[in-house]
Amino acid sequence: MANNMQLAQNYSDDFQEALFLGEKTGDLVNADKFNFAGAKTVNVLKVDVDDLKQYNRQTGYGNSGIVNATYQSMTMEADIYNKYGVDHFDNEEEKMVAISGVLAEVVIKGKKTQDFYRLSKIAGTSGITVASAITISNGATAVAELDKAEAQIVEDESDRSDCNLYATPTFLQLLKRELGDKSGRFTLGTDEYNNQITYFDEMKVVEIPQSRMYVGVQLNSTTNVWEAKVVNNKTQKVNFMIVNRTAVVCPLKVDTIKLIDWLDNPNGREDIIVPTIYFDAFVLDKRAKGIYVCPNVAS
Repeated sequence: MANNMQLAQNYSDDFQEALFLGEKTGDLVNADKFNFAGAKTVNVLKVDVDDLKQYNRQTGYGNSGIVNATYQSMTMEADIYNKYGVDHFDNEEEKMVAISGVLAEVVIKGKKTQDFYRLSKIAGTSGITVASAITISNGATAVAELDKAEAQIVEDESDRSDCNLYATPTFLQLLKRELGDKSGRFTLGTDEYNNQITYFDEMKVVEIPQSRMYVGVQLNSTTNVWEAKVVNNKTQKVNFMIVNRTAVVCPLKVDTIKLIDWLDNPNGREDIIVPTIYFDAFVLDKRAKGIYVCPNVAS
């Protein structure tokens, strides 16, 4: 495979850009709050300042308040990859098309995995607010549970305009049918073909398949695949969750894609492509109350 190093870098750059585009949890990355310190390590900035005080005309501003700015080192736990073979008998142009096709499919799977991992890990993090488990089967209950969640978020001093509402299609349909388009509480997409809720009570609405929202994640030691956390032989789905975007850091990094020429492949006569993605989701301690989860009954 000609110019493997340059090809690998080109593919890696495009691959990472594609992973960022269209992610349902992409705006939780918060790249300005961390920097990379190695392949899987990030330093997350934590800032704490003294309370504001009343100005005194006699003494002026007084002593400067204390600012504590520290970096906390965190290791990304999710490290996913796979090996894919491309027939070396193809001509160079066909080979490039095949590689691009493989990576396009990996991007789709990578986005799904990231969304599932991020939301499920956040929902299983201690310190956040988790409501009592409930099966929501009608619009009245959907509205009541969401009203309760919003009230708690406001009590915990989160600005709703800084929050994302992640909800299943079923939950959003119940909500829309119960309230009706004239309620004034939600905004529909502007596209004539888009009848989906985009904002609800100032919160950005993100429709998420039920399969991507559970309470907690775990790594299957047999398959090496991330899956929903199992407790007492049961998993717990999520009806909806509210996440203040400033309460989390979700780093993402793509390692340089490895392209192995078939001549260097001891196991066959194929060129090998190995894409590797590092990512994770961290809840910032002092912002944990900016997250509210409404779980379904475990099953």
